[in-house]
Amino acid sequence: MKYLGLFFTLLALPPLTSCSTTKGNAVVGESSKDEVYRIINDQVSTKSDARRVFSDPSDIDFDNQGNEKWTYTHITQTSMVRNYIPVVNFFTKGTDDTHKKIVLIFDPKGTLIKSAVSESKGETKW
Repeated sequence: MKYLGLFFTLLALPPLTSCSTTKGNAVVGESSKDEVYRIINDQVSTKSDARRVFSDPSDIDFDNQGNEKWTYTHITQTSMVRNYIPVVNFFTKGTDDTHKKIVLIFDPKGTLIKSAVSESKGETKW
């Protein structure tokens, strides 16, 4: 009987210590939408302000009006609890994902025209 209790204890441990992977800009991952909008202000903030807070963007693009679009991303992937359940994990595995993205559009002078922050949750199955 004492081994049965040990078995269930060991079975419960992996979900409590599930694996998490992060990719991208750590500041973006730690910041909420409200925090970003308090730090970065349309028509006021500049490229140097954004670079000071978020470092270099993960992507830079230009539109046909000469505006520059900076994109910052962060992804967190956490193993699903069912990955650790015997037999069930033979049929389904995956991660719970959180994607955060900040898009900043600057005019040719380097002033922020428009900003957008998004956060979406999803899952990846494998």
